Amino acid sequence: MSWFFRPFRTLQWRLTLTYVLVTVLTVLTLEGMLLAALDLIVVNAPQHSHSLVDQIRPIAAESSAYLSKGSPNAAALNLLVQQMRDSRYILSDEAGITARTANTMLVMVLDVHGNVIASAPDSGTADPALKLPGTGDNTSSGGTSSAQQAPAVRDLPQSRSIIQAALAGGMQDASLQKLLPDGRTVVFASPIEDFSHQVLGALFVEAVELPVPRVSFLNSTWFVLLPSAILLTLGAIFVGTIFGWLTARWLTSRLRVLTGAANAWSRGDFGAVARDSSNDELGQLAQHLNSMAAEIEALLQERQDLAVIEERNRLARDLHDSVKQQVFATAMQLAAASNLLERDPGDAAAAHTHVAEAQSLTSQAQQELTALIQELRPVALEDKGLASALEGYLTNWSRQTSIAASIRIQGEQETSLEIEQALFRVAQEALANIARHSHATKVDLHLLWDRAGLAMTIQDNGHGFDVERAAGKGTGLWSMRQRISAVAGTLQISSSTAGTQLEVRVSHPQTYPGLLPTGRVTVDQDAGEAPLTNEDTTSKLRSQA
Repeated sequence: MSWFFRPFRTLQWRLTLTYVLVTVLTVLTLEGMLLAALDLIVVNAPQHSHSLVDQIRPIAAESSAYLSKGSPNAAALNLLVQQMRDSRYILSDEAGITARTANTMLVMVLDVHGNVIASAPDSGTADPALKLPGTGDNTSSGGTSSAQQAPAVRDLPQSRSIIQAALAGGMQDASLQKLLPDGRTVVFASPIEDFSHQVLGALFVEAVELPVPRVSFLNSTWFVLLPSAILLTLGAIFVGTIFGWLTARWLTSRLRVLTGAANAWSRGDFGAVARDSSNDELGQLAQHLNSMAAEIEALLQERQDLAVIEERNRLARDLHDSVKQQVFATAMQLAAASNLLERDPGDAAAAHTHVAEAQSLTSQAQQELTALIQELRPVALEDKGLASALEGYLTNWSRQTSIAASIRIQGEQETSLEIEQALFRVAQEALANIARHSHATKVDLHLLWDRAGLAMTIQDNGHGFDVERAAGKGTGLWSMRQRISAVAGTLQISSSTAGTQLEVRVSHPQTYPGLLPTGRVTVDQDAGEAPLTNEDTTSKLRSQA
């Protein structure tokens, strides 16, 4: 059965089904309310009474033919009253729906003298107390009785008055129809007249009202309402399906426009526009989405511009911290070689040493430029950790500047490339500033890995500087702060006439077990000592670990 419910998984068919159900329920509810209102109207409708005299008047006219002759036709009259014995009479009804009826109990035909000629049921033994009054003594003029004994009639006085009114030719229902004190029995009579309107006798009827159960208008008409309800339901289903499908199709087509625009925006195509010119909720949503897409496009463009600016700033910092420093050192080496040649033209060997250092620095600058162009990490960090890179760089720096330097490494751990690069560049800038401005004779560099992260301290014994005044000048300090801020670190600089201390602390997100045993590692390079090679430095580190 899953194939049957599969279409209803879509929004269009769900909306269609909802529309159909709402339409059917609305039609059935309205029909039920209408029928309930009709039922209330019928229940509260006034009773419409029927004239019982008018109901027997045609029979009285028919019986006149059997009384107009000199001798009444008793057999025909008895047959007539026997037929009336099974008759029912309508007392009243409620808007033509529910009727009160009375069942015939007694029918009598009397002549003009009040003698009973025919009756149903048949009379029994005569009872003088129940003898109906007449104008004579209940005998014909010839002395022979032509009348039957009068049957028992309830409440004889009222029956007598009705019969007397009928024999007198009365036409008013009030005098020809009476309800007996029991509230259920009614007696009524009609005069029997010939064509000349001469009274020939009277037709008398006694009837008892039948109990009528209370029947609701709805209960009495359910067999009529059921087919109409079925037809209305089928019609509502048909109409609801058509209009529901059209409405749902209109809504889903508009939603597809929004979906297509959203898909285009997700691919980065912000030129797509959700076109919906209506002013309803979907139209307003489309306008808001278009505005949001335009804002996102502007924001992305701004981010791209900022990324370009940031990349330019990064390149500026890298050039300042690497190539510029190496060019400066190269210039110092060439100046030293020039001074040596000026003082002692014969000392070519010493000048050649400075020229060789300048060539080495030029080669390093070229490599740094290549690395920057290829957006690689600093050359000194390639295939090395931060500690090894700083050790080698500090050794070369000490040899080039003739400033004694030492490095201490504690608890070395593997660190992310971004943090290593930031600290390496900060160390380069700090050592360059020491060489240019501090007139220091000794530098100490300390690297410490602990649970809090990584700390680097650089201490010199120079004459110091005013940190606040130097904060807004040049790009050196600004570049260092930018690099440390980029890796969520802190940079503190304190300076006095006794020297300057720079401390960097970075909380790296992930640390690993120490690669080297925790301890104090010191590398000293005195100004007067011969330059250390990488092999010498490595052996010295291992011997002091």
